[in-house]
Amino acid sequence: MASEVTAAPTLGLDALTVLDRLTQLHLVCVAVQAPHNQFKLLHTIRNAARAGLHALGETRQTVERLAKAAIRRCEIFGNAPQTPAVCAALDEDRDVLHVALRKVLTYPPEDQVATVLALRLATGLQPYWEVRGDAAQGRALLSQALGRPGGGVARLHATIARGALATIQSDWVAALLDLAPAHRLLPRP
Repeated sequence: MASEVTAAPTLGLDALTVLDRLTQLHLVCVAVQAPHNQFKLLHTIRNAARAGLHALGETRQTVERLAKAAIRRCEIFGNAPQTPAVCAALDEDRDVLHVALRKVLTYPPEDQVATVLALRLATGLQPYWEVRGDAAQGRALLSQALGRPGGGVARLHATIARGALATIQSDWVAALLDLAPAHRLLPRP
């Protein structure tokens, strides 16, 4: 967490204490919303935190934690009924989810951990793109993730997700090309 790096953990402060203090100093904005508050770092503090993470050699681990948290958020969304309240909650996280995906996609294509994270996150965003009418953006980001080699089962799920979005756009040829591999895996009667 950026506040942990900024606070110098050796001071013995926890992240919420640091966020409270940064809010008092007007370095962090807080939006009070049920069921949780949302903290937004100002540009200067964000850059200081980024530099601190880089100096500690923790940039990679932070990106992976962000991507895994984003995947969990998408899984919750995917398993919940897509009510307006659920969609609004994910709308709040939209930018963070896309940043996580774009950050993971910056790692070298041969990086299999990054590839699996990118495929899983892009797949997890598919229901959101579907509900919000962002099928073109979803297909583009899924294609970018699928352009990386490897990925195992996550590749199949991402291909199916891209095919589902192609179906929404009535791109039947692309949908068939993406969904055909899944069809071959279905058990035969």
